[in-house]
Amino acid sequence: MAQQQVEKKKRAPLTPYPPPNPVHIWPKVYPPVPETYAPLLNPPLALVGQLPKLPHGQRPQSSLPDAIGRTHVLSAHIAAAAWPRVNSELYVESQWAPPPNETKEERKARVKRHSEFLAQQSYDIDNGLVATWPKRSEVLYNAWNRYARKTQVPGGLTLIVTHAVGFPKEAKIFQIWEPAYAQLIEATESSGSRVKINEIWGFEATNAGDSALINEGRLPIHCPWTDNGRDILNFVLHYLPDQSTSGELPVNLPRLPDHIATSRRVNGFGSSRTLVGVGHSAGTTALFHGAIHEPKLYSSLMGLDPILLTTDVNRGPQFSAWITGAIGRRSQWPSREEAHKLLAASPSFSYWDPRVLEMLVKYGITEDPKNGPTAVKLKMPVFLEACTFADKRSGIETFEQLPLIDPKTDIRYIYNGVDPVATGGLRTTQHAAWRRPVNVSNKRIKASHLMIQQSPNLVGKEIYDFLQLKYGSSGSKARL
Repeated sequence: MAQQQVEKKKRAPLTPYPPPNPVHIWPKVYPPVPETYAPLLNPPLALVGQLPKLPHGQRPQSSLPDAIGRTHVLSAHIAAAAWPRVNSELYVESQWAPPPNETKEERKARVKRHSEFLAQQSYDIDNGLVATWPKRSEVLYNAWNRYARKTQVPGGLTLIVTHAVGFPKEAKIFQIWEPAYAQLIEATESSGSRVKINEIWGFEATNAGDSALINEGRLPIHCPWTDNGRDILNFVLHYLPDQSTSGELPVNLPRLPDHIATSRRVNGFGSSRTLVGVGHSAGTTALFHGAIHEPKLYSSLMGLDPILLTTDVNRGPQFSAWITGAIGRRSQWPSREEAHKLLAASPSFSYWDPRVLEMLVKYGITEDPKNGPTAVKLKMPVFLEACTFADKRSGIETFEQLPLIDPKTDIRYIYNGVDPVATGGLRTTQHAAWRRPVNVSNKRIKASHLMIQQSPNLVGKEIYDFLQLKYGSSGSKARL
């Protein structure tokens, strides 16, 4: 009888999280209104210097999945990140990177030492001591991937897509999304689709992937998710061209005149673009935090298993485990082939879609000539990944301020149907899903928190279903 009940539970359909009843009230720790973002200034030319280059040039169009390449073209671009940056010490490789030929005892001591440092840093952040840290004047950059429809259509959508945190838990490079894009674009290009995507812009944080290579030597060790939010806003306000196009754009996108950013703040994009924001995990936190501060930009927002947390879970043991796991994990291999072989054999990757793992090995790893002619390493230093996991404030602050997102902006959450631990547990997840109680919906799917890596086809389908529902009917209109 007990076994039958277990089997029935496994087969039970996944239902959306209902509105919480009763609503739990957590003590406020951050302001109920948005804190003023540091201004998104145009850095002085003396600090800009020579414009950066793409570390590996443009990818050939033939490298795209057929479902994307039939209708869309790919190009890589660079835009200046938000300036100025938050106060922080700089990342120094010789101080924080794992040394070569490290013994097990040395590794254990390093993990303990670095974890204690980050615990202290988190304490300092929560107690307002960031103001005493060194001010940063460096100009950083974000790499962006653009997937543009070869034939632009009136009313076509523009997607701004943000990645999650870390490796291997999140694989923090924008190419990880490509198998999901393939499913999404194939669906929108089908004969029954009433929506089309003119452009997808894939964001890469300053300390991840090609962005990390571009910013090498200038990266801070204080990595709040809200600074990623500032970077996304900086791009949308100051660098995203007014019109989508399939034509060529310069690699280094020019900063638009300030009056255009001012107009976007007040009026959004008017009829020139319909902007949809899509974030995964902590990428949702960054995206939504920006939407709180600049509410006129997005027509709709999607959060895939978002990290929107409360004070009683954001300091739990799971987050400490992610920090120590990041510091201690392997980041170097004798060759790319060996990296692929070992990663594929790891239990952590056993449920990844093979296409996603292939993207990780191709684009999340770079040459490491210091350790051998064929040696490779992660593009994102593992200590900086741990620094990103150590951000305890952003998830709480964004949760508390969710009601401030413009009520006209549709929000759709897609939650994993396996275990809500990554999103803070059942109570916190349910409250986050309804924290802004109007114009919001949620769905649970048969995938884990790593839904982009595990089930990209399902994720692509869920995004398409929402876009079709929101923009596909004859009576629906994007924000104008």
